[in-house]
Amino acid sequence: MSLEQAINDHAAAIRELASAILNMSGANGAPAVAVKTEVKATQSKEELIKQAIAGGEAKLAAKKKAEAEAKAAKEAEAEADKAAEEDLAGSGEPVTELDYAKDVEEKFKAFLKAKGREAGLALLGKYKAKSGSQVAQADLAAFLADIEAA
Repeated sequence: MSLEQAINDHAAAIRELASAILNMSGANGAPAVAVKTEVKATQSKEELIKQAIAGGEAKLAAKKKAEAEAKAAKEAEAEADKAAEEDLAGSGEPVTELDYAKDVEEKFKAFLKAKGREAGLALLGKYKAKSGSQVAQADLAAFLADIEAA
């Protein structure tokens, strides 16, 4: 009988301990606090993931918008170039781009031979270049016109 009594006493103690653990109100509630903190941490992780996804979507949308704007600007520039070429074609001026090696180099060498080094340097200085090949593509037509005018 004493063995039965000991088992019953231990079972009662275990039930009281289990009940106390389940009903912890935070006085000695380390496990309960840990569970609450863990839930909050999980919620925070979920919120962070949602925020990261939303941030990624916003960045993607901004990138797509910038690409669309760049494409629109490029198309507008192409249309403006086409209109300018049509205007030039109507005025009888050449539409093709000049190539320094093919279209200008020999004429510039002849200019240097006829006018001298100082005149050549002065002409290059006007176009902020140290040599004929360094004249900007946009300025080649004017550079060639100055050579031919001299």
